[in-house]
Amino acid sequence: MASGPDPQDRTGRILAAARAYAPLLRPDQFFSHTTAAAIWGAPVHLADERIHVSVFGDRSLPRAAGVFGHRSSPVLTTTRDITGLRVSSPASTWASLDALSVIELVQIGDHLCRVWRRGRGRPHAGRAPIATPEELRRALDAGRHLGASRLREALGLIRLDSWSPRESRTRVELEYQGEMHASSYAADIERIERLRAHGWEMIQATKATGSGDLARRVRIALLARGANA
Repeated sequence: MASGPDPQDRTGRILAAARAYAPLLRPDQFFSHTTAAAIWGAPVHLADERIHVSVFGDRSLPRAAGVFGHRSSPVLTTTRDITGLRVSSPASTWASLDALSVIELVQIGDHLCRVWRRGRGRPHAGRAPIATPEELRRALDAGRHLGASRLREALGLIRLDSWSPRESRTRVELEYQGEMHASSYAADIERIERLRAHGWEMIQATKATGSGDLARRVRIALLARGANA
């Protein structure tokens, strides 16, 4: 059976297309949205391989094949140069992605705000974060966003120590019971039982839960639900 397209290959093609188009950028144009997120190394689920180019003011939008044009304002967006490419800043990029789901916004925010601490399997220890939660908040508050409610919800879920998009998704989707929940333990139990009463399967994890253990719990729950169907 043929496998789906490799996201890394698709991202590589997007970056190559951006580099090829870069000499055509006018002074008032810059790479934005998911193209900018890919340039910043963030995990993005690219629906197509068009590159996104924004323009300041009322100048004409780019019309080239494979390019999606947007308008922006210096009030909402700041730009930076990275590896020779003019691109919306990390915080401006995140705030521009208000059409994405909360989970996708958390995954991108986790990447941008990651504190590169030392640890097993953690490269680039000591590298400065690409952005901070406060910078994301300022970008969100700079002006009107159609998906402002999703952005605000995601902002509250962003953490500084997530090391993969899968880890970010797991943290958001599953219950995480840690020491911080001790004071609300009784309320947590009641909430979990109410969800179970409505047919939800609750899988809990702690910081001691390994990825293999978590996957096994999910697998067992799915098998049990299938057997009882």
